[in-house]
Amino acid sequence: FIIYCLFDVCENRKNKIEDIPVFITSKKKKEKLMLKQVLKIGDKVLLYEKLPEEVIELDKKDISRRLYIIRGFENDGKRVILKNHLNAQQDIELGKGASIRDFNELPDKIRCGINTLKYLLYEIDFKITPSGTIVFL
Repeated sequence: FIIYCLFDVCENRKNKIEDIPVFITSKKKKEKLMLKQVLKIGDKVLLYEKLPEEVIELDKKDISRRLYIIRGFENDGKRVILKNHLNAQQDIELGKGASIRDFNELPDKIRCGINTLKYLLYEIDFKITPSGTIVFL
C-alpha cells in the first residue's frame, strides 16, 4: 500500500509521470507489481465479514449499515478511517474510531488496518441507483 498526497502527484506531473503509477516496484523483491485499486477519500465501500456474497443476501437495512465512506488514511499507510454513510456527526465528535469487533454492531467510525478490511468498492463492485437501490456488478 502506498499513499500519494497532492505533493506526490505534483512532483509526478513535473517529471511527466502518471499522477498515480499503474506499476510500482516492490522494495523487498524488486519486482514490478501492477496496481489493483486506487482508494481515495470519499470513496464508498460495502464491508463484509468473510465472503462478498454475504452482502448480496442482506436486506436494504443491513446493507445500509455496512455502507461506509473513506474519510482518511493514517500516515503510515496501514490504517484506513471509515465513517458510516448516514452519520452526519463531525469527525471530532466521533473520536478516533474503533475497530470492527462484530458485524452486527458496526461502529459509526471505523479505524482499522487496510490488510484486515474486506470490502466491495463503489463503481467497481457495485453501483447505487438514483432511487437508492444497490446493484452488484
